[in-house]
Amino acid sequence: MRMTRLAPLVALSFALAMSALAAATSRADDWRSPLVLAMLLAFAIGADRVPIETRSGSPLVGSLPIFVLAAVLFGPAPAAAVAIAATLVQPRKAWERLAGDLGVYATFPVLVGIGARAAFGLVDAGRGPWLLLVAGTAYVIAWPLNVALVVAYVRLLRGRFAGRVFETVLRPLFATQVAHAVAVAALVYAYTRLGAVAIAFAGVV
Repeated sequence: MRMTRLAPLVALSFALAMSALAAATSRADDWRSPLVLAMLLAFAIGADRVPIETRSGSPLVGSLPIFVLAAVLFGPAPAAAVAIAATLVQPRKAWERLAGDLGVYATFPVLVGIGARAAFGLVDAGRGPWLLLVAGTAYVIAWPLNVALVVAYVRLLRGRFAGRVFETVLRPLFATQVAHAVAVAALVYAYTRLGAVAIAFAGVV
């Protein structure tokens, strides 16, 4: 019971720490396209309200690719802002679940954004295959990181393991997430060539 009471506080502490890290690493250029960020936020809010049930019975929400896009294209601070804002306007839910969502969605976008920025500094990722590789890898890292954070929070909240994660989440959705990684990479590349119209078209689709 004590851990159950502490779990939301731990999650909120993570959210505050990651928000501070995002602010510390923020650059003025990260906020160069507020309309695109607003578009990503709108799509994330819509995706949270339209969960998809896969053939395996696992629920799938389409906001993860949006958060990764924000992290890769604009950096950790805008990605965290989009993710946290989308979380705060979710349909009403229990305090414990909201705190957990804030902890998760403030953490992995910041870490992925910092990682992507570091990768861009190591390679000429502004063009060709390097850009695709960094964007796709960012998604491949974000998905299991997201799952691990959720599992850790459930473990802390309930005092027990959150089920058979590999059999129920990772393996059934592996092919879908690989497809999402490829789509995110392609969309990042399209955005660098076509601008906001690429994201608008993909979001509508």
